Amino acid sequence: MRKIFIISALLIVSIFNYACVGKIPNDYAQRARTSSLSWLILQDEYKYAQGYDETSKYFRDNVKKGEWISALNNLRRTLGDFKKRKEIYIAYETKLYNSPEAEYIIICYESLFKERTVIETVILMKENNNWKVSGYYLK
Repeated sequence: MRKIFIISALLIVSIFNYACVGKIPNDYAQRARTSSLSWLILQDEYKYAQGYDETSKYFRDNVKKGEWISALNNLRRTLGDFKKRKEIYIAYETKLYNSPEAEYIIICYESLFKERTVIETVILMKENNNWKVSGYYLK
C-alpha cells in the first residue's frame, strides 16, 4: 500500500510542480474522458481486479495486483457508495516527474460518495493509441 501511495503522490506532485500545462490536442480530451469514466465505473462497482487489468503497462509494472485491490478496498470502504462526480480540471502533459516520457492527460473530478466528497485524480497515459490509467489518487 505504501508503494501505491508513493507512486500516486509523486504523480500528483508532478502535475502541480513539475509540468507545464499544454493545450490538449485534437480529440484527446474526449477520448481520455471516456476512458477515465469507464475505468472509474469499474471502481465504483468494486471491480478492482478488472480495473487493474485495464490500467497501463507502466502501472501494472509498478504496482502488484493484490496490493492494488487491497489498497482500493481500504480507501473506498471509508467513502461508501458512489453518488456522482463532476470534472473540475483537465490537462495535457508530455513529462511527469519520475515517469517515462509519454503523452498524459490528467483529469480531476469532484466526487460525491455516501460518506463524503473527495477529489479524484485520474492520470491517463497514451498507450498503443489508447488512453490507459497510469495513476489514481483520492484527496
